[in-house]
Amino acid sequence: MSYFKDKADEIASFLSELIRFDTTNPPGNELEAAKFVAEKLGEYGINCEILTSNSNRGNVIARIPGSSSGPRLLLLSHLDVVPAKPSDWRHHPFSGEIKDGYVWGRGAIDDKGHVAMEVFTLIALIENRVEFNGEIIFATTADEEMGGKYGAKWLVENHPEKVKADYVINEGGGFGLPAGDKIVFAIQTSEKGVYWFKLKVKGRPGHASMPLSGENAIVKISKAIKELEEHKMPITPNIHVKLFIETLASATGKGLLSKILLSRALGEHALKRIYRSDKSLAALLDAMLRNTITPTVIKGGYKENIIPDEVECIFDCRLLPGFNEKHVLNHLKEVLKGLEYEVEFLHKDPSTQSPINTQLFNIIDKVLRKNVPNAIVTPYMSTGGTDSRFFRRKFNSIAYGFEPIVIEGPLKEFMSMIHGINERISIKNLVFGTKVTFETIVELMKAR
Repeated sequence: MSYFKDKADEIASFLSELIRFDTTNPPGNELEAAKFVAEKLGEYGINCEILTSNSNRGNVIARIPGSSSGPRLLLLSHLDVVPAKPSDWRHHPFSGEIKDGYVWGRGAIDDKGHVAMEVFTLIALIENRVEFNGEIIFATTADEEMGGKYGAKWLVENHPEKVKADYVINEGGGFGLPAGDKIVFAIQTSEKGVYWFKLKVKGRPGHASMPLSGENAIVKISKAIKELEEHKMPITPNIHVKLFIETLASATGKGLLSKILLSRALGEHALKRIYRSDKSLAALLDAMLRNTITPTVIKGGYKENIIPDEVECIFDCRLLPGFNEKHVLNHLKEVLKGLEYEVEFLHKDPSTQSPINTQLFNIIDKVLRKNVPNAIVTPYMSTGGTDSRFFRRKFNSIAYGFEPIVIEGPLKEFMSMIHGINERISIKNLVFGTKVTFETIVELMKAR
């Protein structure tokens, strides 16, 4: 369909301008970017409302009703981005530079590029006068990068009637990974839960010139961190991860390796083997296969010459479906035997998942295979959280991470751009993602 190729320059220019709005979160300040998105949709007769959850925190909502009753589909994205240090980048992260066929800048992939795809999906529906059933809702929100308090979470809690949907298409998946002679598209059907806890260890003060005069809390917590690093939680594959690994292994002709990797007894050996050849892939698989506990912040001591008597360490836990803080506490009890400590959970956000065998998943599979003949589509569990969790919990929505992109270059380079440096998206991928999203929606919502 030449329509989308003809739109390439407009999509790229829109994304370039959107990136120029510095929506670094904190503090976010997404309101002006929200107005810009609403203005673009307004040019095509699509009415929007901007809902402000707090000062300068803007959320855009647009609704397009179909010709008759049917499912409600939400196209979800977010406007805020993580911080970027300009001196580390090849092009300024908020320049929106268009060069060598790419749009450069913070948010090009996460998630302003996705905003652009969904905006121009709506525009394509209007310009091509597509008839459909049900209702298509568009929401691009604030505050995703800091937990959604002023964005998706706020909308679900304060304006549920505006965003309630049977289906949600969001970020977090849809990336096509070259594997052998195939391209494996991973659709996010589940995401790990996010738990943060503070571990406090106490010692006894003394003069630092005589180390044995006290009991050093820093030394004690260092040993605890070492024990937790050496005694990782066991490999526990779930259906989303199992299917992803089996599909990836089949595409690369390594079916036997996948069986070893999914084995509790032999999985550790397989991960070490993969790590020697592809550290990025091994890091991803390790995080998908087990619950993780990672120290991220440590505080202790108050004077150079005093042995510290109290130290706190904050840990980030990412838990698989079916696990919660009780499993973490049991693991601490088992690993840190003999150590006196206190635990306080600072944040608890359980894992969420959506069913795989659905009409929408099957349509995604069909559309991708049509556009990419060597495509293989698989479910996937993301190790990070997305706003999909709010809709799965509140409305039992079938929510998928589906931002259609074919990874260009090594996986390591692609992964390093997301929340890293030199983030960029090719104009070719912008067009591809918009076209595939459009065709998926038309197939799901088409009038019969």
